Amino acid sequence: MARYQCSLGDDLLQKAAKELNEPLDNAERLQAIDTLRESFDTSKYGDLIRCDDAFLLRFLRARKFNQERALQVLQNYHSIRKEFREVFSMVEEPQCLKEVMETGFMYAVNGKSRNGQGILIYRPRYGQNISMYQLMACGILYVEQMLEDEEYQICGNLTVDDCGEMSLRPVFQMPLKGARKFNLLWQDSMPVRIKNVYLFNEGRVFDFVFTIFKPFMKKKLKKRIKLCGKDYTDLHAEVDPALLPPEFQGTGPDMKTAATTWVNKVQENWQKPE
Repeated sequence: MARYQCSLGDDLLQKAAKELNEPLDNAERLQAIDTLRESFDTSKYGDLIRCDDAFLLRFLRARKFNQERALQVLQNYHSIRKEFREVFSMVEEPQCLKEVMETGFMYAVNGKSRNGQGILIYRPRYGQNISMYQLMACGILYVEQMLEDEEYQICGNLTVDDCGEMSLRPVFQMPLKGARKFNLLWQDSMPVRIKNVYLFNEGRVFDFVFTIFKPFMKKKLKKRIKLCGKDYTDLHAEVDPALLPPEFQGTGPDMKTAATTWVNKVQENWQKPE
């Protein structure tokens, strides 16, 4: 198996070293990867889904190269894949989500925030007939696609949600334990650095949904949630309006065009069954 060779630009490498405690020396980085690989409890969690350096490195970056915390996320990731079959059965057969994806209810922007973060846009109004499990499965597939980009691993994810015309139907279809798993998945099981979450056009339905999920959120995540109403000032300070659609007072591609471009990219990367 070929070993990881660092190809990060100097600025990004220095950012990883400063913010994530990533070793500048590749030999030290590889040693950290080996330690994580050897610490994984295969007797309890089964074999690693992937054992290559690049896959394990994203878990170390997500937890600032703290071996104990990175191992916990790695093991949680494997555990929840087995326990949350309502979601991961679809993740493992992404073709079943083709029509769901093509509604354009969620997509990644073709560009980064001013701080290098990947940008994920979510529009509940276009997913009125989509279950929470389908929503989560798409989210996982999208984030794992984005995690192939090392800059995304290092800089993290910024989310922009348009909560207008949100429906309660998907939430009512999911039991309360599903809400707990939802938060466990994104906060403790995925190797992603969650940054600011901008919420627009909130209303009574959003308030109700937020009340359900808020008790399961960690303090750090709660601080990063920005309730913006119709004020796009803070978002534009963090994301160039040229990347944003007109719906967010941007000058970028409209949502339908941007969503189609992203979905096509994701579908092109699907692995065919062996």
